[in-house]
Amino acid sequence: RLQKVFHSSNPMEPVRGRRFNEENQPQALNAFLYSLLRPNRSHRRGLMTSILNLFDDSARISLEEQVYIADNLAYFAYQTQDEPLFIIHQTDIIVSVTGSNLLQSFRENLLHKHSRGVQNGVDGQNLPNGDANAAEDEDDDDNPESLLQKLPENIRPLSDVLRLSQGCLLLLVLKQHLKEMYGVTEGKIHKYSPTEAAKVYEKPLNRKTLPNFEPQHTLNV
Repeated sequence: RLQKVFHSSNPMEPVRGRRFNEENQPQALNAFLYSLLRPNRSHRRGLMTSILNLFDDSARISLEEQVYIADNLAYFAYQTQDEPLFIIHQTDIIVSVTGSNLLQSFRENLLHKHSRGVQNGVDGQNLPNGDANAAEDEDDDDNPESLLQKLPENIRPLSDVLRLSQGCLLLLVLKQHLKEMYGVTEGKIHKYSPTEAAKVYEKPLNRKTLPNFEPQHTLNV
């Protein structure tokens, strides 16, 4: 919120969680806070978990705030393999759980065959029901024309779900950025376990120079 006040002179530009130093290199605005907690693995992970939980669909923070947080996560000065690997691990969990919840909410807000039949004056009792009908409805979700037919008159709930899904998309862009910046492979991600002894993942990182973290799809929403 403080950054939003500072940014009030240019309200058309999104509030970002990074700045550029004298060498024009991006740095996290909250880098000092992270530097204080980074040496202690427990404190560091507690901070990361709390921050990443703000991307859960139940957190209900604004997309602007999520972009600010993602910028900081993209540019914190990570020094050991455990740091980006832990973030990626937590990101995969959040995207899996939150994504499933949002997909279910989206489907529940679509008109199913029974509802469409009643709207069109067809007796709902004569329409098929049960698991087979639900499965057929889910199969139709891949068909754009079928999806258009399922749109209710009030699409606000669907719009809310789509807006919340931007948090998942933002996390996926962040994950890819961290993978490329620190050379994290899918093999390392698959093998990583946060319960391993600390020394296993305390190896130093090699940081690559990459294009800036710019989640354009989210910024354009």
